[in-house]
Amino acid sequence: MLHLEEVNEKMNMASALCFIKSTDKFDAIKEVIDSCSVFDRLHSRAAFTDAVFKREFLESTGIGHSVAVAHGKLPSITNVTIGLGISREGIPFESVDGKPVYLLFVIGSSPDRQSEYLSSMSTLMRYMRNTSFRRYLKNLLYPGTHADDTYRSFFSMLSSQEFIRNTREGVMRTGTGSSNISVGMDCTI
Repeated sequence: MLHLEEVNEKMNMASALCFIKSTDKFDAIKEVIDSCSVFDRLHSRAAFTDAVFKREFLESTGIGHSVAVAHGKLPSITNVTIGLGISREGIPFESVDGKPVYLLFVIGSSPDRQSEYLSSMSTLMRYMRNTSFRRYLKNLLYPGTHADDTYRSFFSMLSSQEFIRNTREGVMRTGTGSSNISVGMDCTI
């Protein structure tokens, strides 16, 4: 087994993963955007934050099972960018199941890159359907949490910002990373 500290060190997770303290959903979204350095490449964090907030005002992106996928689109975003904030306290998010959010994904993309955006969302949702995987991510906040090879592919994908999904035409890659990622979950991506 690999200790969490080793995962962070080997996968450079500090760039795409943060632990959030905010308990207000808008403050939490801003905290993820400000804390995850994957958003450094955006032309304007302020414009992106506004786009995410505008989307969230339309309807909650709390999808249930302690997960929210806040997202915003700007023409200036060239690649799908994803950060993950993990909350210990939980965030009231007006989720479909009424439960607090502990796993807050923030996704940035361009309106012109819909195919890549949907592929990335599909990949994330395949991971998030797995109850034990969600539980594992929530437990990253606690000392003694271990990661093994089952979770390495997720960390590698998030760290490299490369999201893969099998399609009829073959493997489709989105993001800026250059490594090939294979997913070791109980589902095919």
